[in-house]
Amino acid sequence: MSQTRIVVELDMVGYSDIARKREKDYGHPIAVAELNKEIQQFVDFALKEVSLDPGEVVKARNGDNAVIVFDDPIKAHLFAKAVHLHAKKYNDSHPEKLAQRWFRIGCASGPLHEEVKPDETEEISGIVIADAYRLEASARPGEFLIDEATYNALKDFLKADDPYLDPETAHGKRTEEFTNARRWQVIPRISLLELTAQNTDLERAVNQYFSNLDEIYKMIDKTYNYKLLHDFFQKLENELPLFRNIQNSLTATAFHDNYAQIIQYDQDTPFMKCISEIERILKKNDLGIEQLISQKWERKLESIRTNLAKAFDVDNNDDLSSPLTSIISALKDILYTHGITLLNKKLLESARKIEEAKLEALTKSLGDIRDLYSSLSNIHNPSQVDEMGQNIQDIKTINEKLKELLEVHDKLQFFDNEFRNLQSDLKSRDIPDGLDEKSKNQNNEQILIKWNDLYNDFITAFLSSDIPENIEAEKNLRTAAMNINQALIGINDSNKKLKQFDKNFAKLKSKVDLYFEYIDKNIIELIKTELITKFEALQKHDAVFDVS
Repeated sequence: MSQTRIVVELDMVGYSDIARKREKDYGHPIAVAELNKEIQQFVDFALKEVSLDPGEVVKARNGDNAVIVFDDPIKAHLFAKAVHLHAKKYNDSHPEKLAQRWFRIGCASGPLHEEVKPDETEEISGIVIADAYRLEASARPGEFLIDEATYNALKDFLKADDPYLDPETAHGKRTEEFTNARRWQVIPRISLLELTAQNTDLERAVNQYFSNLDEIYKMIDKTYNYKLLHDFFQKLENELPLFRNIQNSLTATAFHDNYAQIIQYDQDTPFMKCISEIERILKKNDLGIEQLISQKWERKLESIRTNLAKAFDVDNNDDLSSPLTSIISALKDILYTHGITLLNKKLLESARKIEEAKLEALTKSLGDIRDLYSSLSNIHNPSQVDEMGQNIQDIKTINEKLKELLEVHDKLQFFDNEFRNLQSDLKSRDIPDGLDEKSKNQNNEQILIKWNDLYNDFITAFLSSDIPENIEAEKNLRTAAMNINQALIGINDSNKKLKQFDKNFAKLKSKVDLYFEYIDKNIIELIKTELITKFEALQKHDAVFDVS
């Protein structure tokens, strides 16, 4: 059964620290179980305040959080108010920091599927649950953050006594956004700005901090989108040899043996999935690479789809040859005119902007807040100064790691370009008939001279890594490069020498490609995981934003 419901998700602030301290003090994990019961009592109390049975509406409890499903948005609104007011009353009589019980509450409205399982337990599903979680994560202590649909359903009830702030865009994970979300500060917190109404320097520092944070979020989303496109282009590039192999072997082996490798009647092949994903990403308008979202791309993708459809209906090799040729041509044009190289450049430009400018500006504004706050005569919580300092150091550490990864990436980018040129020379070394042996040997030697020019630079570039995790990988690169020269010793015949070089160079290029992929992945993970996690911690933590 699926109906529109109002889903509320509640989470207690600082649970991990409080639970850890509880268990340490009591010397037994049962202390955490008792803490969980205390937290759920806030939920049950508030539900009874709005005349609801917890057993009927609470769909999940997990330590410090709960998921509650309402039929009436007014009940959800009053429930959030009851939780926060009850928590404030409790906190007024428990002033110690780890004795405090502050909550964040998020709410979203949408279709919800509810099902009673054979064991008579109830299961709920729907994206509205995830939305409620994301909104809760963006709420601050003592707040109720709701989506646009919930607010619209409350308008008639609220009328002139509307406590919600102006509409805003709340951010979830990755690129999720909730436009026109509404925030209710049920328990107004004393912000730094309110505390220092006459201190314009502090106000300026806080405003600058939020401005920097917003810019970095935009850059992170753009960098991640570049990475998504880059990965799907890589999938396309991996498919290209399969099409070429089929094309080259059409006259050599049985038709259906080749046909079955790639052309299938269903739409669930890896290649078709890749095409669908690229089309989905191209529909986004916030990538900042409009030159890639062009009519030419659309025509090429349409050509691939059309020729795949033709390939589905062929009965012999001759009929398959033409659509395969068209598919390969379209793939080559997309990949080598618009693809991986440009996207990789864009990805790194975006990451470097985060590292070079914005993170430095962010730590400066945080430092300004810390210094100005610590100079005030009325400091509610002196330990907040230390916590701000630690946050600054954490971001600086992440920034240094990002800088080191980008430096490794620059080295790899240089050698990747040079190695690609060398590979091109190797592939085009077939000399037309009529050239004498001397000319052939000269062409072979030119390739080896180009390699020797690169060799010493390559060994030096990866001689010592500043990143401990990369030391072994870079040692393997150096070993692979040295093996190339070692294997050429004693070979005098030019053609045999080049054949041996080609074999070992392919191994080195494979290792470089894997390391390149590893560094790219680490850059994105650092930006999308460590940095985002730190920012989310800053937003949730009252050490930066609140002093009550």
